[in-house]
Amino acid sequence: MVMAPRAIVFAAACGVWLSGSAIAAEHGQSSAEANAGEHAVHGGTPVGSLTTEHDLIGQVVEATAKEATAIRETGQVDTQRVGLMVSFFKNFADTCHHAKEERYMFPALRDHGADDAVINRAIGEHQQGRYHLGAVESLLIQPDGMSREEARAIASHLGEYAAMMKDHIELENTQIWPSARKVLPAEEMAKLMKAFVVLEHVELGEDFHPKYLGVARQLTGASQPHDEAAGANDQAGQ
Repeated sequence: MVMAPRAIVFAAACGVWLSGSAIAAEHGQSSAEANAGEHAVHGGTPVGSLTTEHDLIGQVVEATAKEATAIRETGQVDTQRVGLMVSFFKNFADTCHHAKEERYMFPALRDHGADDAVINRAIGEHQQGRYHLGAVESLLIQPDGMSREEARAIASHLGEYAAMMKDHIELENTQIWPSARKVLPAEEMAKLMKAFVVLEHVELGEDFHPKYLGVARQLTGASQPHDEAAGANDQAGQ
């Protein structure tokens, strides 16, 4: 199937379902907190979930690189737009996506003998990204307005962040996820999937993904989500 240009790849539900009450019992949550119904995580498998999120993050990274170029050329900063970018990356990319990796996927990979150096590099890049986002956030709240020098600094941090994230996504997609498919047994994948469900639906809440999908649409001008493409990531993550 030929996809529409600049379509955001995101699936609301792709095939892995867990009982909300079972999640609640295991994690000390009430049934109401974990939702009385059934839960799904987009992507269908742990690797599929993370790859699907990479597709979404990558499109906002592309928009961020273009924004950095525009700021360098004009000396003007659209503080609302840049603030939305920072919010997307701090919340969706870091609080959700990187949390899945650092809290669950990477420790599982270490336990099963994956390359420690590559994992350490990925974590270091997460930390580098936090530095750039924090710097931009600080520059956006200057009480006396923004100088051209501060605008150039924002452009620099955004550009460096975008370049780093592009390479970071490539590293994980081409080195870490193939390793995960190779070394993680099915029972470990199932544990990771349950942990991802708890993070998304219990810790972050049911509205988290739809909210940041909307932010991504706003930042990229993309069309509606395409479940078919997310399904392809699900198959690749098996």
